[in-house]
Amino acid sequence: MEVFFVVVAMLVLVAQGLQFIPWVIAPPLPPVASFSYTPTAPLVNETVTFDASNSTPDGGIIVTYLWDFGDGTAVDAPKITTHVYLEAKTYTVILTVTDSDGLWDTTSKNITVYAPPVAVFTYSPSEPVIDETVTFNASGSYDLDGTIVNYKWDFDDGTNGTGISTIHAYTAEGNYTVTLNVTDNDGLTDSTSKSIKVTTNYPTASFAYSPTAPFVNQTVTFNASLSTTNGGTFVSYAWNFGDGTETTEVDPFVYHNYTTTGTFDVTLNVTDSEGLWDTESKSVTIVKYPLASFTYSPNTPLVGETVTFNASTSTPDGGFLMSYAWNFDDGTLISEIDPITAHAYTEPGNYNVTLKVTDSEGLWDIEYKSIKVVAPPVAVFDYSPTFPIVNETITFNASASHDPDGSLVSYRWDFGDGNVTTMDVSIITHSFDTFGNYNVNLTVIDNESYNDSASETVEVNVHDVATLSIAVSDNEVNLGQVVDITVVVENKGTVNETFDVTLYYNGNLIEKRTVTDLAPNGKRTLKFSWNTTGVTSDVNHTIKVEASTVQGEKNTDNNINSDVTIKVKGLVSLQPFDWFPILTYILPISLGSISFSIAGFLWKKRVAKRRITPSKEVPAPSKPSSPEEEEKKYREYLLLLLNYQKLQQRYQKEQISREEYLKLKAECEKKLAEIGREF
Repeated sequence: MEVFFVVVAMLVLVAQGLQFIPWVIAPPLPPVASFSYTPTAPLVNETVTFDASNSTPDGGIIVTYLWDFGDGTAVDAPKITTHVYLEAKTYTVILTVTDSDGLWDTTSKNITVYAPPVAVFTYSPSEPVIDETVTFNASGSYDLDGTIVNYKWDFDDGTNGTGISTIHAYTAEGNYTVTLNVTDNDGLTDSTSKSIKVTTNYPTASFAYSPTAPFVNQTVTFNASLSTTNGGTFVSYAWNFGDGTETTEVDPFVYHNYTTTGTFDVTLNVTDSEGLWDTESKSVTIVKYPLASFTYSPNTPLVGETVTFNASTSTPDGGFLMSYAWNFDDGTLISEIDPITAHAYTEPGNYNVTLKVTDSEGLWDIEYKSIKVVAPPVAVFDYSPTFPIVNETITFNASASHDPDGSLVSYRWDFGDGNVTTMDVSIITHSFDTFGNYNVNLTVIDNESYNDSASETVEVNVHDVATLSIAVSDNEVNLGQVVDITVVVENKGTVNETFDVTLYYNGNLIEKRTVTDLAPNGKRTLKFSWNTTGVTSDVNHTIKVEASTVQGEKNTDNNINSDVTIKVKGLVSLQPFDWFPILTYILPISLGSISFSIAGFLWKKRVAKRRITPSKEVPAPSKPSSPEEEEKKYREYLLLLLNYQKLQQRYQKEQISREEYLKLKAECEKKLAEIGREF
């Protein structure tokens, strides 16, 4: 068929005049079958999963998976399928895959299926007794595909055994679970267990009683029906109640009353029809109602003070105490499991405290106690003045002290200077003869001998500011001259002070300044300038400096200093004086002024000669100044010269800086030149 298609293709190409290039179509390949399985060592009845996902079609697709599991089972199944083997042996599994082209492939694998061993055992006798030999036989165990190589026994009493057959004896009665574990030659295991009851031939005595915590004269029921015979029947129940009373009954129930408290050992002896017997003993505690009891401390607590209440002295008299309920009689109720608790009262008074204890039997008891809560006195005081000074009388006032539930009987004052005074009134006076901080302590005692203390630190100081000195740059000046005044003040007290320093002349204010935070024994220098322009001339002016009084200052005598006077002279007279010191300054200025005046006079003469008619609009010459105005200008001129001289002297004495000197010198020379031009 393939050749036919090739020939046809060649003829078609030749008919169309095309060049023919020969080629061959390869036939399709078959698929490749492949599979795996898990688990690799399966057991009988265990599901085995077969997976053919690794099979490849090599063209087309795989359309069928035919599985032959080697045990007579063959199925057309999906590529992943499962199978269960019922016998232990080796099977050959064959997989055949067919693709969509009808091509197929097959593969096979051997799979070994294992059978685990089966554990089986018997024992005899079937109802062994204590110390009887029991034979255990595992010969019924088997392995379908091999042999059992190991037998292990667990007798459930802490012992083990080995071997296909073994023996064991139990030393105590009870139900035991015996386990056999077998291992075959393939390492596979199996186990099985059986319960074995080991008994004794003796009967077992057992009893219970109720109530579990009986109290005095309460009927107690004793029940021996829990006893077992282990063969035969019971013929008697003999009781010893531990209080000297014994009885033998044929009925398992008996009743008894105890007349006193205590713990009693009750013994039951049971006897069976074979003459065998057994005993059991139990302790029975007979109780009474509990006894409530408590203490508290302190015995006389204060308001706000923690009071400890201790109920440890309470006794249950049987059972045990389960709760302690407290009523503190101030609206507070609490219930505790701890016998010790605490409480604080907020008001003074007498309180009836109640304790109720309850035991494990539900029995209870109550105790009452009265407790007195007192309020201590309260110490409070103040003093005045607030800022006392040395030797000043200070009033200490404790009137605000009080006792909430009584009265104050004494006031003890410790002033911190060695003086301690006790009195029965609340107000006292005291003075301190040395400055400093004093810790003043007040202790008040009330009518119940309770006390309280209060302390205040009293700061005693010396407040004293003083003007130490006043100095002036010149004691005699001309009117209009500036005087430099230097004032030194000191803080002679013990605390920093802030105060005003005011400078006066004849009671008139010159200037006020504030000295801030001057330390004790500290000094401060203040410089003032007084311009004498406008003051009364030709009189002595008293210069006074005054430091303001600070709070608490008693010595104010040194606050004022008025030891200095300054004479202010009027305008300079025309009497001759020594021109030499200022000649070097007057001469050049005067010559300039005279030259200027002459030049002005000549100018006026030239203008007058050029006048043609009176009708020309030339200003008339100014009228000459009056003699009084000329004298005033002259005096002002001479005063400026004197100030100029003084300026030179102050600069030479280093009383002013160079900058200030040059500035004042320029101003003075300017004014001298202006006045000189007017003459």
